[in-house]
Amino acid sequence: MSDPEPVPIHPSGSGQTASSLIHDLNNQLLVISCSSSQLLSTMRVTDPDRPLVASVCDAVTRAAALIRQLSHVLHGQDSQQSSEHALVSNNSVASDSGVKTILLVEDKSEVRRLLRNVLILQGYNVLEAGHGPEALSVAARFAGQIHLLVTDMRMPEMSGIQLAESLRTDFPGLPSLFLSGIVEDSDDLDFTVSQSFLRKPFKMPEFLLKVRELLDARKLRVEKSD
Repeated sequence: MSDPEPVPIHPSGSGQTASSLIHDLNNQLLVISCSSSQLLSTMRVTDPDRPLVASVCDAVTRAAALIRQLSHVLHGQDSQQSSEHALVSNNSVASDSGVKTILLVEDKSEVRRLLRNVLILQGYNVLEAGHGPEALSVAARFAGQIHLLVTDMRMPEMSGIQLAESLRTDFPGLPSLFLSGIVEDSDDLDFTVSQSFLRKPFKMPEFLLKVRELLDARKLRVEKSD
């Protein structure tokens, strides 16, 4: 395994660089958290390695809290945390009875692969793309209905918000779940439309619950319009 390339930090753009680094750190924590939690769920209580894996899960939770504090410090805000992003218990989430198609857009391949696999296991049909223009191309070639957009907010070439706006031209009322390692990114969202925000890193039950809530809300809107 090769060493990661160093990220240059320029004093003149330190605020933007710091936010990008925090976003990337949370992406990596998401992969570690979900992988270790999945491994822990498959281990027997008597497994001698279970305490070690559990300690990794605990360390990820503590690291995420430290990164949240760092983010608030860098943005000149106090570190008081609200309960709006409280983690859901690690219970399983039931999948939809019908097959729903989700467009998943994430530029970090390891995160995209993780989320794709989880969604497929829940019975969803998943279209995936690594950035906005690719997602528009995938959506244009898809002959069926796209029921939900799940997208990272910070991507090269096109932001998640710009992507969602572009997709609504061909898919009016398309609900969107925005993901980001920077909680301040949620300030740019319009929650009067079908949008929701989830901060990285998150637990998979929390992610699946958000997906289910947006799909259920979309179903209710469609039924009322008929």
